Amino acid sequence: MYSAFREKMDSIGKTYEACNFFHYMCDNEKVVKTSYGEMYQRVSGMEEKLISIGFRKGDRAALLAPVSPETILTGFSLAYAGITSVLLDASLPIEELEKLIKFSDVRAVFTTEEIYHGLKNAFADKLDFFELISGEELISYQTGKSIAALKAA
Repeated sequence: MYSAFREKMDSIGKTYEACNFFHYMCDNEKVVKTSYGEMYQRVSGMEEKLISIGFRKGDRAALLAPVSPETILTGFSLAYAGITSVLLDASLPIEELEKLIKFSDVRAVFTTEEIYHGLKNAFADKLDFFELISGEELISYQTGKSIAALKAA
């Protein structure tokens, strides 16, 4: 299943490189535009970073955030790397999210800063928490640093 997704992403990213992938209007009315080429570069480039911190194909990671371009890029990046995304509804109360995260047996959570602050005490030393993927770097909430910066230190 993951190989078919990778092949499709490789094909789409190269074939439609210059075409718009999405236009997104933020709450402040700023419009974010991303091309298929930019999307593909971010998604395919994240695989090595995920593997470098110990993710393996078949691992599970919770994706817990309102729908946004970053949420979509994070989901695509995880799938491209062969990681199963457990999609959780960000509007649920923190107590329910805690139960669902425990039940889902994930090894990390990709989320927003607000949700991280609500969950960090329940999972302080048990899970890694990361910002949603928006650029070239993978940022840890626990350290506030990119994975590349941590490896260089």
